[in-house]
Amino acid sequence: MLDMQQIEIINKILPNFKIKNYEIINTGANSVAIMVNNEYVFRFPLDKSNFDSYLKEKKILDIISPYIKSTQIPKLDIYQYEDIYFTQHKIIQGVD
Repeated sequence: MLDMQQIEIINKILPNFKIKNYEIINTGANSVAIMVNNEYVFRFPLDKSNFDSYLKEKKILDIISPYIKSTQIPKLDIYQYEDIYFTQHKIIQGVD
């Protein structure tokens, strides 16, 4: 899937979310990550079966978030457009 198609999907699912700028920040074996407005990361799995790992990731993050106070944990939002699933979360700035 081309990044323009992904931007069009974001616009359809989130019509009030105004995209000012975007860039592909990672293309891996399982997904494409796009940074939007220098603040949000949208991840699109390259295969529908890869989306299962996103569901597991969200479940784990939701479980551990209340217990971890030393660092911020991203809050994943999951969206679906037709048969395409993707996640979105706000970037957390920190130190490696």
